[in-house]
Order: sequence, then structure tokens, then C-alpha cells
Amino acid sequence: MRMDESGVSPVIATILLIALTVVAVGIVAVFLTSISPGSPTVNTQVVLENWTSTSVTFYHRGGQTVNVSDLKLLKSGTEVTGATWEPSSGTWSVGQTLRISKSGMGITENDVITLVYKPANQQLFSENLRFWTG
Repeated sequence: MRMDESGVSPVIATILLIALTVVAVGIVAVFLTSISPGSPTVNTQVVLENWTSTSVTFYHRGGQTVNVSDLKLLKSGTEVTGATWEPSSGTWSVGQTLRISKSGMGITENDVITLVYKPANQQLFSENLRFWTG
């Protein structure tokens, strides 16, 4: 073994360790940048104020203001389309009611009524309807 070759092995090992670190950092960076942040949820308290066979009325009890266009109504798991929303646009905020009506909607006892915030597919309200008897 020649005297000038004694330092080659530690130099190569150092270069390999640096290369391995760069590759590991690259893999972590790609992984972290590929994660989507997800849809924002809302913190809103909703109660059912009233229901009939053709309409439901919700009351915004507290929490964040929601755009009416970001909501959908489900009746027993099926989206109710062609309904009239009051208010029909803008926002729904604390202290306001939201009425959704449709002729022939056919809401009956035991239907499950669900109000969904579409951007996050988040249930704001869901309940199996019952008639009140006093």
C-alpha cells in the first residue's frame, strides 16, 4: 500500500454520506409537498326549527358564517335538487333561518334530513325526523 492512498477511503465515505443525505432530504421534500392540505371545515351549530312534507327550516345557532351556495340538503341520503332556498344566495350567519322548500319533496316521519357543507363534505346537521307528541 502506497502512502498517498491512505486517505482515499475516508474521503469516499464522506462523499457517499453527503450524497445519501441529499437524496433523503429530496425524498422527504417531495413527500411533504405532495400532501394536499384538505378542505376547510366550518364550526357551525345548526338546529332544525321546523319541517313539513314540502320544506325544512334550519336555525343558525352559532359559529361561522356559511355561504348558502356551499350547502346541500339530503333526504335519506339522496340530494334534494330543484328546491327553493331562502335566502337563495349570500351568507347564512348566526341568528338567521334557512328555509329549503320543494313541492312534492315528500318529507315524512323517519326520513333522515342532512344539511351538508359541500367544500369539506361535512355534515352540519343530520337527524331522523319524528313527530312531537306532547
